[in-house]
Amino acid sequence: MPFEVFPYALIFRIRDDELQVIAVMQMSRRPGYWKARDQSWK
Repeated sequence: MPFEVFPYALIFRIRDDELQVIAVMQMSRRPGYWKARDQSWK
């Protein structure tokens, strides 16, 4: 069953046969906050 509302975003990477979760971000409070923290998003 899919989530109706999921106010979180994930940063992850896949390497070989492994999924690595780098960050779980709450998006409902300050959605632009994480973009300012990581310059590679620009």
